[in-house]
Amino acid sequence: MVTSHESAGILDDIRAGVIAGDMDSVASLTETALASGLEAKTIMDEALVAAMSVVGDKFERKEYYVAEVLISARAMQASLSLLKPHLEAGKVEPLGRVAVGTVAGDLHDIGKNIVGMVLTGAGLEVENLGVDVKPEAFVDAAARGAQVIGMSSLLTTPGR
Repeated sequence: MVTSHESAGILDDIRAGVIAGDMDSVASLTETALASGLEAKTIMDEALVAAMSVVGDKFERKEYYVAEVLISARAMQASLSLLKPHLEAGKVEPLGRVAVGTVAGDLHDIGKNIVGMVLTGAGLEVENLGVDVKPEAFVDAAARGAQVIGMSSLLTTPGR
């Protein structure tokens, strides 16, 4: 079993890895944390969600661009894929259900994917409806229990 001091160090390292976008390090550290007895929910809440909060702040301050956010989100996903079986086995209920999709006529999905990963990391169940999604599919997702619907589209401004 790991001491509280050691667990804090592992969680700090996972947070730093996510912020830096170091997917391999985050996966390895997540495996170490699980093997040492840390609960999956603790890793998710105290490392992944906390890290993505920092990444979001950096993005708002224009210290990170979309590329850095995506790299961090992929590092977070590397950990989440390892945590998922433990979260499901522990019957950790999601905080809510969200459906995300790119609206009909649009095939861009980077922003939608980032949002989906961040929401998953925050403890929400996310259904990714894909790209070029017709309005009816969003309505159907709500009928299946999605409490929030996220619609993505690329906005462009006319040339001057």
